Amino acid sequence: MKINQKQVRNSLIVAILIAVLCASSYYYGVSSSYVGTTSEVWVNPPFSEASYVVGQYNSTYYYAQNCTTGKYDFGNVAVSEGYVSSNASYVIQSCINSLTRGGKIFIKAGFYTITAMIHWQEKSITLIGEGSGTGGTAGANTPTCLKPTSAIGANPVIKIGALGVETQRGGIEDLTIDAYNGGARVATITGGIELIDTSYMTFKNVFLNYFCNDGLIQFGWYCHGQVYPLVTTTFANSFYDCQTYACQRHLILEGACDGYSFYSQKIMDGIPGSYGVLIDKLTTHCDSHKFYGLSIHLLDDVGDIGVYLKAAQAAEFYGTRFETGCTKEIQIDNTSNDCKFFGGAPHWNLITDNGVRTRFYGVGYGLDNQIENCGTGIGNGTQQYIAHHLKGQPNEVSVVPDVTGTTVTNIWADATNIYCTVTSGKAYHWSAKIV
Repeated sequence: MKINQKQVRNSLIVAILIAVLCASSYYYGVSSSYVGTTSEVWVNPPFSEASYVVGQYNSTYYYAQNCTTGKYDFGNVAVSEGYVSSNASYVIQSCINSLTRGGKIFIKAGFYTITAMIHWQEKSITLIGEGSGTGGTAGANTPTCLKPTSAIGANPVIKIGALGVETQRGGIEDLTIDAYNGGARVATITGGIELIDTSYMTFKNVFLNYFCNDGLIQFGWYCHGQVYPLVTTTFANSFYDCQTYACQRHLILEGACDGYSFYSQKIMDGIPGSYGVLIDKLTTHCDSHKFYGLSIHLLDDVGDIGVYLKAAQAAEFYGTRFETGCTKEIQIDNTSNDCKFFGGAPHWNLITDNGVRTRFYGVGYGLDNQIENCGTGIGNGTQQYIAHHLKGQPNEVSVVPDVTGTTVTNIWADATNIYCTVTSGKAYHWSAKIV
């Protein structure tokens, strides 16, 4: 029998097209195998973007649906779709561990009890919750909320990166971590999210709540790194519409992290001694961070500082708002250099500035507000400048010797400077207010 090669070739082409169409419909979530335990299909974002979808199964268990096979991959309880687990931390971490180079993990709306730190490094992972929620209100939550427990121990809830290796890209979107669990703040954990030697990551609409247990310094965000060969810093991470509420250290940028950008960051409430933003280079550098539309609310307990530039280089703030005031809105120590503030709301009360070349442009001060400058120096026995280029006419000037027997005389001020005579070689400290 003679075989018609043309018919065979055409039949093979038709078979291949049918196979491709079937596989495509299965991958993009058209098949009913993607609906989990209900008839609902999560269409935003589409499954074509996902590596895994994590959700709740019959209110007791958690599943991780593999978006290539449609099966539930991780757990110790067998169900018709695969396996599920009663441990949400295990399910989420298993998804991360299975992605060798990275991917997106979508977490459906609901509350997830977290009993172990979630961690990844050297891979591009993005965690995405379902729905954006509403920021700007106290203790706001997104529809997807992680609830940590003390079982995490002295660790953050999420840690991204590790010292000495670089973790690039990925991030977190539309997710809340709420440390108020079981009627109390979780006592043992160190904070919400820690970033170590990370670069080019993006965080959108992330809410961190109640990291302020009495007696333990807890943070919302803690970003830091180290200098090591080839890659010199954690660099260029971006934050959009994120919020911290009731944290003791809301946002820490510390040691070898540069060039972060924050857009519409909201910082709300705290406990006595809270910091809104703390920037400290430690022994390395912490340079060129930019804040656009930073809003600080209700940090009005004893000892609170809204923005503390402990050792910051070239930090820039655009349109910073202090809604109800702090014990001190801004403190700039003398190891900070070239920091700038552009614009701002008229609720700024007290600024302590003894940094180098700090500049304020177009900042609106209220009727009762004041800037306080302070610093230290060494006398030379003759009249000398002790303060230069202050923001205005100084008054309430004081110069106090640090050594018994030192003489301080001839104190006077002009429009932006202070002069006095101090015994040669003797230390003193000075302060002045510009009201």
